[in-house]
Amino acid sequence: MILKRKYKFIVGFFIINLVLFLIPTQQSTAEIWTKDVIPTCKFEYGNVDTSQECYKLNIERLDNCLTSPFAFNITAVEEPLESTVNFHDQNFTTIWKSKVQPQFMPQERYDNVGEPSIASNGTHVFYTGNHYAAKSKIGENWSFVDPRFDFKGFLQPGQSSNETSSNNTSIDLYKADQRTIYDRSHNMYIWIRLGETYAEGEITNILRISVSNDTKNWTVLDFIPVNLFQEQINEGLFDYPDVSFDYPEVTVSDKNLFVTATLVLGYNCQKAYATIFRIPLDDLSRSISNPDLRIVYDTVVDRNVTGISPVEGTFNNTAYFGSHFKNNSLMRVYEWSETTNYVDNRTIPIDAWNNIHLLGACGEDPLQSEKWWCKANTSSRIRSAWVHNDTLNFMWNAITTPDYGKTWNPYIEVATFDIRNNMSHERQYQVADQYRPWIFGAVVPSKNQTLGFIGYYVTSDSKDPNINPYLNLAFGYFNDTTKKWEMMPILNSSYSLPVRNETMSEDYNFGDFLTIRKHVPYTTDYRWDAGGYVIVGENYTDVEPYFLMIK
Repeated sequence: MILKRKYKFIVGFFIINLVLFLIPTQQSTAEIWTKDVIPTCKFEYGNVDTSQECYKLNIERLDNCLTSPFAFNITAVEEPLESTVNFHDQNFTTIWKSKVQPQFMPQERYDNVGEPSIASNGTHVFYTGNHYAAKSKIGENWSFVDPRFDFKGFLQPGQSSNETSSNNTSIDLYKADQRTIYDRSHNMYIWIRLGETYAEGEITNILRISVSNDTKNWTVLDFIPVNLFQEQINEGLFDYPDVSFDYPEVTVSDKNLFVTATLVLGYNCQKAYATIFRIPLDDLSRSISNPDLRIVYDTVVDRNVTGISPVEGTFNNTAYFGSHFKNNSLMRVYEWSETTNYVDNRTIPIDAWNNIHLLGACGEDPLQSEKWWCKANTSSRIRSAWVHNDTLNFMWNAITTPDYGKTWNPYIEVATFDIRNNMSHERQYQVADQYRPWIFGAVVPSKNQTLGFIGYYVTSDSKDPNINPYLNLAFGYFNDTTKKWEMMPILNSSYSLPVRNETMSEDYNFGDFLTIRKHVPYTTDYRWDAGGYVIVGENYTDVEPYFLMIK
């Protein structure tokens, strides 16, 4: 999310259709447009002269509007879930750990909203947190990479601002929300960053896509929504001329890079749409040596949902995506063949679940709740999705009750769809545990299709882990015989939430996601790479992030 500070919770009101189970799977198509982009610039990290070519000129910096995590005010599901976790106090697999502590990195770049993302070729790794990046040859020291290095702008001459304004006044335009991924077929690192809002006629921001073969020399493509969608704005397809990006996600297929993002419309975030970009990997790779290359890409916009999540992996040469649709009992699944620009989507009923900001659990003002996950930015957005055998799987934060609505605990919900059986839905991979809350899960299958999981389980010094939680990192795999997750501890936080933020106020936020990927190359004993972190002190900067390789 662009804004990582205190915000208003906006709760939408939806009425669940009482005969929802009678609704058939509905199929339709989304709006799709073909566009093109030329790389903005190239820069060599550490070379200031080259980075200035990437600056945005003559802008007016603005405050971000207060976007909200997606929440539904729904009738509570008070039926308890069965436990699906076997927790092992002792390690049952080998995990190689590397603490991400680059020399010369400012301490304030660490943050309790850590959001780690990783890109590794098995020898070198590029690692991003929320406000920093780092790289390393595996087994050696980490080097700091400043995401602000090339992501700056020059203020308009004479602009009135908090900064001393002049023709040469440069400001940081980078904000947050980094993603990175490695494309094995092109030996290419892909680095996604989200920018601050600024004025360019209308209010907008930059989603910066950078590609590199060596994590030093980067080619930059800037996706600026008021420019990308100017034609649609002029035609009245968008309700407001002010458009900015939020919540970027990324995955790669054999042929394409897919980037999803929310389009936030209006000066005060009045509306949100969802979009998918499909960009050819061959062209991205060629742009590294040919910065004048014009890259043709496709864009999908769905004005009926506020966010779309990409699925890791493809099935029959088709990429998939998913979104919650209007309430807690419907999902929308998108199918996009690698060989066409035709996108199907279908709306499918699923088992009802409770949003993590459920009114009955958090109250009308979640910030006044005792529960840490009510007071945090934590949402029920889809945070992990994967193809496994013949199924699509989507994972997100939710809450359940062990005692029919008297108390509530976080767990990790999963919706599974059978691709070969008309996307029929079942619930089979959720992470529910009668002994401990779970949150922020991520899953990916290994080469041999074993499902590897990384996520947090919650403990506490008090009787109630929902008040002062220690978030401890765990790894697990799905046991196909017992139909349960076999879990083990990896890292323990030595300090509980809340921490003190920049204003010395209590802060319960703990990011939105973790990352786990298949280990590259596939010929080694290691099967997964992962990124996670723990809290080790009372301040928001007291964070220890780790890069992990798991056998």
